This record gives sequence, structure tokens and C-alpha cells, in this order.
Amino acid sequence: MYEYDGIDFNQMGDTSVETLETEQATTAIYEDILAIVKSAVDFNSASLLLLSKKKKLQTVAQFGEGCNFINSMRFKMGNGLSAWLAQRKRTICLSDIHRGARHGHNPIRSFVAAPILFQENVIGILNLAHILPNAFGPEEVETIEELLTSIAPRINSLMSNES
Repeated sequence: MYEYDGIDFNQMGDTSVETLETEQATTAIYEDILAIVKSAVDFNSASLLLLSKKKKLQTVAQFGEGCNFINSMRFKMGNGLSAWLAQRKRTICLSDIHRGARHGHNPIRSFVAAPILFQENVIGILNLAHILPNAFGPEEVETIEELLTSIAPRINSLMSNES
């Protein structure tokens, strides 16, 4: 046993491992949420952003390269279009984006971002992107919003446990 001034370093190690395991489990759950969404709506990349204790959006899971626009712009809840939309509690669907060749071989052509609301408060936002134009329409947006409504209590519970 390793002790110094009454501190059991073996026990600290166990606590750190337990914390790490909890963080890994939480990350896995967030990744599972993206998989659930993917089973209902096709996309090439996604970002799940949740509010931190400082009320700023932070990416907690992503699929593919993740996605957000205008990251250089700062807003009250963080950077990018996601933060702006979260402040307004708005969903946006961009069906046919022309970003040009400078964005690689698979540029984003369709984008949807939807806030995650719990008891009418924004707790995060989900961004989805596709390389095909018109990949998202009203039906997909409705499906995404319904999924987020059903998943929001679980996300809120996870966020509360992280505090």
C-alpha cells in the first residue's frame, strides 16, 4: 500500500480508473445515440454537441469527420452555426449546399441541425451532413426531431451525472 499523509494512492488510482471508465461509458452512450439516429436517417457525418457546465456547446461524439459551419464565428453558446441555432432553439435544413472543390473529395451537400430540448431548455444540438444534395427533407427533419425528443431525458440524465 502506498500512502503519504493519509492519502492512499492505490485508492486514488481506482477512483481515476472508475472515472475514466465512467467517461468512456458515457462517450459510448453518446456514440450509440448517433448510431440510433443513423438507423433512422442516412448521413455521412454527424456531431453531437452538448452544453458544458459553462453553458458552451462541446462536441461529445461524432461520426465521420463531424460537421459544423462557420466555426470562426463566436456566439453566446459557443462557436459556429450550431451555437447560433441552439440560442434560437431552431432546426435548420440546408438541402443543396455548394461549398466548392476546396472542401475535399466529399464536400457536404446537405446539412441539418436540430436542438436537443429538455423541459423547453436547450441542452445540446445534433448536426448531420450528407455528401448528396437533397438528402434531408421535411420527413427526415421530423424523424430527427422526434428521436431527439425521445432521447433528451436520457441525455439530460447523463449530463446531470457528469456534474
